Amino acid sequence: MERKEEIIQATLMLASKNGIDNVSMSQIATQLGIKKPSLYNHFASKEELVETMYQFLREEAKKN
Repeated sequence: MERKEEIIQATLMLASKNGIDNVSMSQIATQLGIKKPSLYNHFASKEELVETMYQFLREEAKKN
């Protein structure tokens, strides 16, 4: 889950600046210093990544 969490954190950071609709998988990969196909080893699509990100946020909110 560690790498997935890094991807989620990078996505959150980019989304906070640009809005989630304006964040691409390429931007996320660049932010992480990896190649775009590597993202697809963890998430099948941007939609799956966004859904996982929202689940992560809900879980974090419950902890706090």
